[in-house]
This record gives sequence, C-alpha cells and structure tokens, in this order.
Amino acid sequence: MKPVLKVAVIAGGYLLAFLMASTAVALHAALTSESGARDSGGMSAFGDLVLFVAVFAAVALVPTGAAFFFLLSKKKMPNQTLQPTPTAGAGTAQKFTILRTDPVMSYSISTLLTRNLHDVFGENDPARRRAAIDEIFTEDCVFYEPRGVYRGRDEIDRVAGAIKATHPDFQYQPIAEPEELGDGGRVKWVSGRPGEAPAYAGTDFIIVRDGRIAALYLFFDKLP
Repeated sequence: MKPVLKVAVIAGGYLLAFLMASTAVALHAALTSESGARDSGGMSAFGDLVLFVAVFAAVALVPTGAAFFFLLSKKKMPNQTLQPTPTAGAGTAQKFTILRTDPVMSYSISTLLTRNLHDVFGENDPARRRAAIDEIFTEDCVFYEPRGVYRGRDEIDRVAGAIKATHPDFQYQPIAEPEELGDGGRVKWVSGRPGEAPAYAGTDFIIVRDGRIAALYLFFDKLP
C-alpha cells in the first residue's frame, strides 16, 4: 500500500472516531433532555465529556492499531542497494536492480597464490576443491595454460580435477616465497611424490580483482 493511502486510512479512522463520539454525545443529550435528567449543567457537561472520550478512545483503537501495523510491516532490506540497469535508446525508463552489498571475503595476493596451489590444484576432495574455487576466484575468472584457455569457475573446477586425477599422490611445493606487484603476483613451485625428486616445475601468475583471482596463468619451467 502506498504511503498516501496509509495516511488516509489512519486519518479517516480518527475522523470516524470523532464523528461517532460526537453522535453518541448528541444522542445522550437528547435522551436525557427528554427524560428531564439534565438538571445540573456542570454535571451534564462532565458526563458528556466522559462519554465522548470513552467512545472516541474505543473507536480510535482501530486506526491506532493500523498505524502500528504499517510501521512494523515496513521492513528495511539490509545490505542492499538499488542500481540502475542501462536500457537501449535515449529517453527510455531506467530499470533498477537490487544488488547485494554484503562484504565479500578478500584475500591477499600471496594467500591467493598459496591457496590456489594447495586448495584447488592440489586438492583431491571434489567438494573442498569446489568450495575453495568459489571462495578465491571471481565468477568471470579465466585460466590460461599452454594447452588451452578455460573460463569460469565450473571449467577451472573441471580442469583442476582432471589434472589431479592423473597423479593424485603428487603434491605442489613452493620453492620461493610468493611475489606481489600491483594487482598481480607469482609463485614458483615443483610437484611430485613426497620423498621423491620433483617430476615437473612451474610458475603460477595471477591477476587479482576485489581480493579474488580474476585470471590465472600457468607456465611450465625447467626443473631446478
């Protein structure tokens, strides 16, 4: 219901209460006048006032209850904002979309490099791997590697699972601290079975946006 209608309903209720109270006083005065019971002007006026207040208060309970209902039912949607959605053509009406503004978990570049290595490409459990991808990758993320380009979280999840399935016992081990520069970073690593010589080596390079990986580049290196 529009605010104007709500105000009209409440105001109309109080007006109705006033009219009914006035009518009750008029009827009471007419009845007591015919019966000759209005001998004392002061007492009659006091009785009329009490009757008016009683009737007005009883009827006014309805608009008062309506006012409280309207106030309590007006819930503010938390952590949301309206953003115009562009429409084609000049002079067209703008559409508004409700966007969530809840704070999103943000990670440092070094943390993202390490988590990608261990929690995504080094993770055997599909559920934990997918949860990590959803946490540290943007929705429009891209993964570049020598054999192809993969876009989106689903594709990265599929490729990471396929790579891990070829050597589930391999572990990735950084051979240097992650390096950060601007919104990018890199980490050099080796991979192989624990206790054995590394089977291959590589470098992960990432571009970060809003605390998540927007682009991942994989380079294979010569073993150190």
